[in-house]
Amino acid sequence: MSKLDKSVPMIFVDAIKRQAGAYFSSLKITLGLFALAALLLVWGKIMLYRHYHRHRHPPAAALPVPPM
Repeated sequence: MSKLDKSVPMIFVDAIKRQAGAYFSSLKITLGLFALAALLLVWGKIMLYRHYHRHRHPPAAALPVPPM
């Protein structure tokens, strides 16, 4: 085999590695942003509950338990 026969497959392998690396890098960033958006949504809902619902509706008084 000549040097060219050995280097041509390596050129293709290196190109595929670069393309896959770029694709998975952007995929990780996208998934990270979606996870951050989901966490912010959950946090926002918790804050809305604490601000609007909990302060407007105080906990009910506990009823006495009759003796058995």
